[in-house]
Amino acid sequence: MLLFPKLAGLVLIVLINGETPDSTVGQTVGPDGPQPPPTVTSDPLDITVHETPDRVSISTVGQTVGPDGPQPPPTVTSDPLDTTVQAPCILTLQPPKVVVKYGDKASANCSTTTDHIGMGWEASQGPVDMKDDVQLITWSVDSLVEWGIKPFCFMNPNPDKQCKVHLNVTIYKTPESVSISTVNHTGPMIEGGQYELQCDIQNVAPAELLTVSWFKGDTLVNKETFANSIKTPVNRSATLQISPSRADDGAQYRCEAELDLGPEGPQPPPTVTSDPLNITVHYGPEIESGDESVEVYEGRDVTLPCTAEGNPEPEVKWSFNNQSKTTGGRQTTLTISGATPADGGEYTCTATNTFGSQTRRVFLVVKDDRPPLPLIISISLIILLIVIFIICIIICKKKKQSGKYDVQPNDKGLQMMLL
Repeated sequence: MLLFPKLAGLVLIVLINGETPDSTVGQTVGPDGPQPPPTVTSDPLDITVHETPDRVSISTVGQTVGPDGPQPPPTVTSDPLDTTVQAPCILTLQPPKVVVKYGDKASANCSTTTDHIGMGWEASQGPVDMKDDVQLITWSVDSLVEWGIKPFCFMNPNPDKQCKVHLNVTIYKTPESVSISTVNHTGPMIEGGQYELQCDIQNVAPAELLTVSWFKGDTLVNKETFANSIKTPVNRSATLQISPSRADDGAQYRCEAELDLGPEGPQPPPTVTSDPLNITVHYGPEIESGDESVEVYEGRDVTLPCTAEGNPEPEVKWSFNNQSKTTGGRQTTLTISGATPADGGEYTCTATNTFGSQTRRVFLVVKDDRPPLPLIISISLIILLIVIFIICIIICKKKKQSGKYDVQPNDKGLQMMLL
């Protein structure tokens, strides 16, 4: 059942003598008729269409005025009101959107439940002629190579009307290559400097669905998208600003180009990654911290280590009283054999490369190796007491073993008795 709301509640007004009354319909009966002329007001006429007609017409309006009114009741007939009702246009596409790689096969079905005199496909590649005896018709292309193609399915419900629905088609092409480089710079970078990396994406489509991701190692550092309605393959570039530190020495940067084609596209999205770009960072030396003061007994050996980091590798030098003692590479140790009081004082370690220098100072204290006099006296007294104690023990034992003995015979032999 079809309801036509624009016709519902329609009030028909009949023109009498070319005039439109406010709310009544009147009839002129001449000077011999009743004055004022009899008038009749209609109720609203509601129209509900229960089928799908080609034409709707209205013919007669009547009003019962009761037994006191003129008999038969006055009746006025309008001209026919013609209304044309359009048949519905129902076309369904499956799938409603097609995402296909350039050169691959593509297809879609178009169906309807409405009677028609013909349906088909219009397309710049793979059109389908109109057929009148089908409810489903398929558009299919073995190798889709027409960029910007806009196929649509059409249906003619009658000779005077055509319905159509467009198929959304996205043709994509993964990048031929993705590469990364530095802009206007070659060789090592300097710590704290400003540099620009560039990612070049060759022959990709559509660019508006392209996302470029930047990685340092496995860490995502930036993403970039492109606003571009061009459907054909293009070249695109993305840039990344960096200011490297010494911690970035030897780091690897790479960029990744991804086509986000939505749920209709391949999963996971097509991705092409560049080869890694290894960066070298040059920076000034930094000396590892250590003891500020070192003690050694006179006559003994002592070592003073100094380790420095830097790129290029720094030269490390030890000096004492403005005189160079030793020079070496990143890790250099100064060794002093048989230290004397003259070796005591401030030693300086200096690390230097082409990007700067750093200094660390160590104070060497040479202590007298002889023990102090009070300690010598104390030790001597202890030793003397120990000697005296031992002598006393020995004398006591000898006194117990000395004395006079009486030898007497008995049945068992001789017996010695202490007197």
